[in-house]
Amino acid sequence: MMDVLYLSIAGAGLVALCAVLVVIGRAAAECPMTAAAARLGTWVVTTGFAAFGIGAIGLIGAALPVLSRVPASALYAAVGMVAIALGFGFYQAAVMLRGLMRDARAARDEAAAPPKPAAA
Repeated sequence: MMDVLYLSIAGAGLVALCAVLVVIGRAAAECPMTAAAARLGTWVVTTGFAAFGIGAIGLIGAALPVLSRVPASALYAAVGMVAIALGFGFYQAAVMLRGLMRDARAARDEAAAPPKPAAA
């Protein structure tokens, strides 16, 4: 029972944070200058975050049998550890998505800028 509850809570948190990343990416894709980079970057970052999250959920869930001597404490500890791991992963994913957008905008600006004259 505790395993099902843990997986439900952790899985719901992972799905919610992935959905937030997609919403952020859709908002970034509204800019016509970086729309293509935003769409691609959003899916790359979101799938990477999902893989990280599934791994974290699995690794922390594997510790549940060891912690199960005090069932409620084990569940709270596992959910807390997953929340921290997913929070760190979400922060890193959001920073990476923002960096991709900044790089795409800089590359677009550089390509649109007039060429600089060569120094003689």
